[in-house]
Amino acid sequence: MSKNNESTADRIARHPMYSPTDLKYLRGKGYSHAEILAFWDRDHELGCKPCEHRFTYTGSPREVVQEVMRDNLSPQAVAAIAAHLHGLVNTKDEKVNGEVAWFTAQLLDMLGEQYNALSEEVGL
Repeated sequence: MSKNNESTADRIARHPMYSPTDLKYLRGKGYSHAEILAFWDRDHELGCKPCEHRFTYTGSPREVVQEVMRDNLSPQAVAAIAAHLHGLVNTKDEKVNGEVAWFTAQLLDMLGEQYNALSEEVGL
């Protein structure tokens, strides 16, 4: 497949400057895929190596959990996980039940009023 016929996703995945952490970082800054490819083309021509970012999380445990989930899960996935856990977990260990209930509450809190629409969108 020629460069002109490749999809943007293919060009990103095959780019010599590709790095999952750099892609995540640049997407998080709001750059389009075309802009990211332009940066990488420029940097590659300059002889740069792919950039690796180290993500660190700060804040309360609740804030860190939410930030990690936002970085790694779509809102639809969060809704599906919350729907699966909500009211269904009943182990023999009340402490475990409480921890799962807390986690489920965090998920539902993250989604707020979007929960029902997101659940419906993914067929739950």
